[in-house]
Amino acid sequence: MLKKFAAAGLALAFLSGIVLAAEYEGVLTSIDKKTVKIKVKGEDTEKVLNYSSTTTFEGKVGKKGDRVDASADSLTTHLESKAGKKGVRVKITTKGEGKDEVITSIKIAGRKGKKKADAE
Repeated sequence: MLKKFAAAGLALAFLSGIVLAAEYEGVLTSIDKKTVKIKVKGEDTEKVLNYSSTTTFEGKVGKKGDRVDASADSLTTHLESKAGKKGVRVKITTKGEGKDEVITSIKIAGRKGKKKADAE
């Protein structure tokens, strides 16, 4: 009987952890020392999210040939350049809810468009 309660408690803890994590896809429009603004896909408003020193950045930003690993500094530089005026497509994962929501990872999405067909 005790094993059933322990298993139920463990399952509840696991499922509540899943509920508190969220993912957003959209266009990153600005970034500063503590927050990012993202235009979430399917929504009309911008969402402001906090990030921390433990937030991971994945992917590369910049024009072809001048691409660098993503970081808060490289994203800021890219968004201030002419190439970044439209923003950067990202997938953001957060933990927490409401004002306690903090970004855990920012993944830079690949470029949208058709791939060239292989020449035969």
